[in-house]
Amino acid sequence: MAGEHEQSSHCEQSLSLAEETTDESLVSLINQLLAAPGVSDFGEFLDLSCVQEVIPYSVLMKDLDLVSVRQLEDLLIEAMYAGVIQGKLDQCRQQLEVDFCISRDIPYEGIVKISSILTQWCSNCETVLTSIPQQVGRMNECKDAHLKAHQEIEAEVRIGREMDSNTKKALLSEYISLASLPSGKEHPPADSVQFLHISSQPAFTA
Repeated sequence: MAGEHEQSSHCEQSLSLAEETTDESLVSLINQLLAAPGVSDFGEFLDLSCVQEVIPYSVLMKDLDLVSVRQLEDLLIEAMYAGVIQGKLDQCRQQLEVDFCISRDIPYEGIVKISSILTQWCSNCETVLTSIPQQVGRMNECKDAHLKAHQEIEAEVRIGREMDSNTKKALLSEYISLASLPSGKEHPPADSVQFLHISSQPAFTA
């Protein structure tokens, strides 16, 4: 509250001086006001009758570093459509008549609001930064789970192939043993031979 009272008092004194000042003295006063600590609201100064509302094209072109009238008028028209300024372009007199403009100053009440918004923004950023490691951890857990499941499936497929190979070897050994029996002994039935032939075919793998 003390800062707000000090700002208000300083502005009132400067306004009183500005109403009685013109030309170069007014420029000096404005520079002092801009350099004054704690003063951020200049809207009241723009409403003074001593503030020039008609600006020659030559002044605008010099301050804006433009080289042609076409560039200046295009810029002013764009600013009017954006609502930054309101006025009239006097092409005959080569001047801009200003009715309204949005200043870059911020009222004291606005500083508190901006500070609150920035504080909330910083808090949200900290929350996001804190959650990033947790999200990375969950992603790593999901990756490890998928890798483990893939390895288990590969192991089951490998075991199935080994069992199939062992079964074929056992059947072949049994067939050879029966086939080597002396004549008159029991030979392997035809369906066993057919099964062995089928089992010896390459197994289909997904």
